[in-house]
Amino acid sequence: MLQALTRVGTIKASILSERDIKHMPTPVQRYLNYVGVVGKEKVQNFRISFEGEMKMDPKKDWIPVKTEQYNFVDNPARMFLSRLRWLESL
Repeated sequence: MLQALTRVGTIKASILSERDIKHMPTPVQRYLNYVGVVGKEKVQNFRISFEGEMKMDPKKDWIPVKTEQYNFVDNPARMFLSRLRWLESL
């Protein structure tokens, strides 16, 4: 993951233009203009963090889990890092 994050730092920033979205359906074009991304720097990567619960066995209790998801656009990849205490549920 560190390699992917380092690579993103070397990508030349570019601006999202009307030309970039011209091939998209009209409602999508309107939405992208409405939310203000046209004329802004293109997204190269993003991170999502969330918390939840999992069951490792239907008969066991729920286990709290914290997850981070990293997404990369230039060389499409998605990486998940999940933290949980599995042994406590056994």
